[in-house]
Amino acid sequence: MGVSPELFEAVMDLPGTTDVRSMRSRLLSLARWNTKLQKGTLPKPEELSWPEEPFRSKFIETLRKLGMARFTQKHPKLLGSLMKQFMQLAKEFEIEAMQDQSLSEEERKPNKSDRPPKSSGSDDMPPDTESEEGGGPTQGDEGMEGEDGEGEHDDVDVDMEEVDSASGGDEEEEQKDNSGDGDFAVGI
Repeated sequence: MGVSPELFEAVMDLPGTTDVRSMRSRLLSLARWNTKLQKGTLPKPEELSWPEEPFRSKFIETLRKLGMARFTQKHPKLLGSLMKQFMQLAKEFEIEAMQDQSLSEEERKPNKSDRPPKSSGSDDMPPDTESEEGGGPTQGDEGMEGEDGEGEHDDVDVDMEEVDSASGGDEEEEQKDNSGDGDFAVGI
């Protein structure tokens, strides 16, 4: 096929070489590159199935501007170095293309930050919708008003004094410093 074992391995290491079909296509294109450059010509972009555009056309144009086809014909020993460099550039191009594709796929996926905010209340608590007569704090929520959150998460109200009495109260002072009045809500 006209491809050295070293270039064969380089093709196998490319991120886009995912199956036998892609490997075969790449090896055939690489053999065409080698053959054309040995003869002192450049392949036409449409003659190659790999590498992908725009890399393919840009690389051919760069080689044309540098007179590389004529140079590799006169100095065939340099063809191997050129092809190694070509493979390194192709690998970098494929990695970058895969990263760009992953980023664009991530942008198309809806995520939590795309959702509208829950409410404008403090601490993401739902607004108090209970009337004075309709209910009040539930058992164990002395001093706290509100109801279970509507939406994805329910908030649980905790009275730190009850927690302190159950745990021995060793951390009472620290918790009051951190929470202001000793009460806080935990999202579940």
